[in-house]
Amino acid sequence: MSALSVAGALVSQPYGFTVSNHYYPFSTTTASAYIQEVAEEYGVDASQLEKTIKCESQFKPDAWNKEDHLGGAKGIAQFLQPTFDRYSKQMGFEEADVWNPYDAMRVMAYMFSIGEERQWTCFRKLYG
Repeated sequence: MSALSVAGALVSQPYGFTVSNHYYPFSTTTASAYIQEVAEEYGVDASQLEKTIKCESQFKPDAWNKEDHLGGAKGIAQFLQPTFDRYSKQMGFEEADVWNPYDAMRVMAYMFSIGEERQWTCFRKLYG
């Protein structure tokens, strides 16, 4: 997993990150910064990623649609587990965790980059 491009030593952690011994918990601010980075990395529209995530989960990393007949959409990007597993492995991201918001945003950006953005109901709702 790539870390945010900021000055100082950086260690990625689930639901937050540390820069120069200062821990930054997950928030919409850190999510927005990370979305900008992965959007640039994968050549996709950061605004579309951000708006789709806001619509899907309101930026809640623990969002879970338990009523879904396929096991429920999970996490900040509302992935079904088999979809998340398939695409994270396809991109070589073997240790990805659907509940880690940074992992989910990275896999989502990758999927947008290969034309799979229409898998999200909110993307279709927002962009046709």
